[in-house]
Amino acid sequence: MFLRRHNSSRKGVSLIEAVLYVSMFAALLLIAMTSLFSTIKAFSALRISRDINDASVTVMERLTRDLKATAAIDLSQSTFGANPGRLTIVTVNASGTTMTVEYFVTAKALHIKENGADKGSLTSANTKIEGLVFYYINTGSTVSIKTELHLTASRGPVSGTEHFYNTSLLRGSY
Repeated sequence: MFLRRHNSSRKGVSLIEAVLYVSMFAALLLIAMTSLFSTIKAFSALRISRDINDASVTVMERLTRDLKATAAIDLSQSTFGANPGRLTIVTVNASGTTMTVEYFVTAKALHIKENGADKGSLTSANTKIEGLVFYYINTGSTVSIKTELHLTASRGPVSGTEHFYNTSLLRGSY
C-alpha cells in the first residue's frame, strides 16, 4: 500500500486574502489622498493670506506716506463715505514741485494717477479690492483721512477676505 503524501504547501492567495489586501491598500490610499488634499488646501490658504497681506502693505504704506506729506485734499475731486472711494490730494514731490495724486478703483484694482498720468495698479492680479472707503475728518485743529480697505484673493476653490483700517494726519495739521 502506498501512502500518498499530501503536499500542504500552497501557492497563491485565497479570495478572502485578496479582498483583505485590496481593502487595506484602499484605506491607506484614502488616508494619503486626504492628507495630500488637506496640505494643498492649507498651502493655498497660506498663499492667499500672503497675497492679501502684500497688497495691504503696499496700498496702506503708499497711502499713509502720501497723506502725511500732503499739502491739501481736493475735496471736489474726492469721494468720501462711499464705496468705491476716490481720493485726490495735492502734494509736493522730491524736487519741490506741486503734484496732484489721485487714488481710485477700476476693475477691482486700486490705481494711482500722478498729475493726470495713470501710473498703474497698486494691487496685484491675485487680489481684488472689494471695498475702499475714505472718510474726511476735520476737527478744526487737525485734518485726517480714515481709510477702510477690504481685499479678497482666491486660488482655485479657496478664497479669503481681510479688512484693513488706517487713519493718517495731514502734514501741518497737528
